[in-house]
Parts: sequence; structure tokens; C-alpha cells
Amino acid sequence: MYPDKDAPCEALFHQLQSILSSLHHHDLPDGCKYFTDWWTAAKGYPSAAVGEGTKKYGFKM
Repeated sequence: MYPDKDAPCEALFHQLQSILSSLHHHDLPDGCKYFTDWWTAAKGYPSAAVGEGTKKYGFKM
């Protein structure tokens, strides 16, 4: 699971992990706060959600 880099998502992840022990935490690349930033950039899709952090990975938007 790639939780967003903010307190509510991290808290939710830890709640889910207490129920689903096989759930693993994966970090987003530095500069990406939201999973959608990374995912849309990796797929080459333009998105209003894409932040500054994804631009440094060289994805064409």
C-alpha cells in the first residue's frame, strides 16, 4: 500500500495494518505527497493533481 504522505493516511494505514498483518507500507518517491501524483506521471497522463515533485522524474506531461 502506498499511503499519501499526510497524517490521516498514515493513521489509516496503521489501523488497517493492525487488522491485515500482511499489509506492507511502501513509500512514495521524495517530492510526491499523493499516490495520484506518482501514478499519473508514471503512466504519462496529465492531471491537475500532479505536483512539483513528479516533474523531477522526467515524466512528459
